[in-house]
Amino acid sequence: MPRVIIVGAGLSGLSAAHRLRDKGWDVYLFESARIPGGRARTERRDGFVIDTGPDALTTAYTEYLALCDKMKLTDAIVSSSPTVGVVRSGRLIDIDTAKLHKAALTPALSFAAKLKLARGAWSIRKEVARTDAFSLVDRADDDDPADNAHDYAVRHFGQEAADYLINPLVRLLTGTHAHLVTTLMAPSVLSSWASPMINVAGGLDTLPHALAESLNISFSATCERIERTAQGVSARILIDGGVREIEADAAVVATQSDAAMRISPEIDGTLGPLIRRVEPLSLYTVTMAFDRPTKSKAYAVPLSTTERKDELGFFLQHNKAPDRAPPGKSLITFYIDHSEIPRYIDLSDDEIIQRGLALTTGLMPELQSSFLFGSVSRWNRAGSLATPGYYRNIRDMIAAIDVDSPIQLGGDVFGAGSMEAAIRGGQGAADRLLTRQSRHNSLP
Repeated sequence: MPRVIIVGAGLSGLSAAHRLRDKGWDVYLFESARIPGGRARTERRDGFVIDTGPDALTTAYTEYLALCDKMKLTDAIVSSSPTVGVVRSGRLIDIDTAKLHKAALTPALSFAAKLKLARGAWSIRKEVARTDAFSLVDRADDDDPADNAHDYAVRHFGQEAADYLINPLVRLLTGTHAHLVTTLMAPSVLSSWASPMINVAGGLDTLPHALAESLNISFSATCERIERTAQGVSARILIDGGVREIEADAAVVATQSDAAMRISPEIDGTLGPLIRRVEPLSLYTVTMAFDRPTKSKAYAVPLSTTERKDELGFFLQHNKAPDRAPPGKSLITFYIDHSEIPRYIDLSDDEIIQRGLALTTGLMPELQSSFLFGSVSRWNRAGSLATPGYYRNIRDMIAAIDVDSPIQLGGDVFGAGSMEAAIRGGQGAADRLLTRQSRHNSLP
């Protein structure tokens, strides 16, 4: 039975572990934190269920949903509100995407903007249809380093629709301004948002905890180094106040890519120059609980830079899943734009919460004087920034992978971060090891 070491018990490492264990491998997983899930974490307080990392998913998350089915969590999948909020001139406007005839009457856009939006959507319908938001590397040739999603949106949809609808959706997906990211994100966001929004009852830590339950995981265990040996790999692990040297046939490093380069000299040597071209994405979130319901039925509310420079969007969590807030109460999460975070680093949590509170009650005055509590999450490295040309670099990175190496890189670096990208990254690393094993077993 081949033995594999997996570093990192986020969704990437957990999915790799299940893939390999199901094929008969002996899996040893090491996680530096005390719990599994990586950035997919959930806190619970006073009846509120607060997802502090990733927030949204859709029916297009096929591998995520397959793992939910494997873990018998299908009944936990719930529908989120199909309503999207648009902020125009400081006013929050609901658009029910399930009722397109009503959406056509929305005051969020002028008649001329709606017409340009419809024409633009029709003109790129074939491009959107062939765009898989989780396989954008297949369209790397179209990722022009000299172009960006903002300019693409203006060309195809006009300035108004770009400013108040397309670019805010891109911003919410990528974590920053549309002019800073690849053009591929514009058709990608139209493709991904065409899929119904769903979520997991109980919190987004439900799946990683279910995946971890049946695995051999050592927590509070830091991997210092993994190197190739004549027999396979050797790992140096700091655990229980001491150092362990562990031998195995292969390893998956399912961490953030910068950590993977520190852990594995081989990964650094083969992929390091390309990984260093990737700019890390930072995200801060502020979640606030209120003792009253909102009038808005929206779940996702992307924000235009015309309206708000700092906050890229917010989620009305009580419209995401029924259990996120007790009946008659509200739970709202704001995301701070990646490019604005340097101005927030030195602010206290309370100062950030007060800014979020002022914005929330300004858009939803029905919540005045009903604030219960707030919390701030700071992810200094939440994923990768999909800058123009990002997927050309990722294509080069995939081509540079040594498929015959017993050390494979997982994580979500191969796609702009999401839970689905993390799972696919882990499964891809596992599949390369399985192919390697099969090839070596077939040699005379």
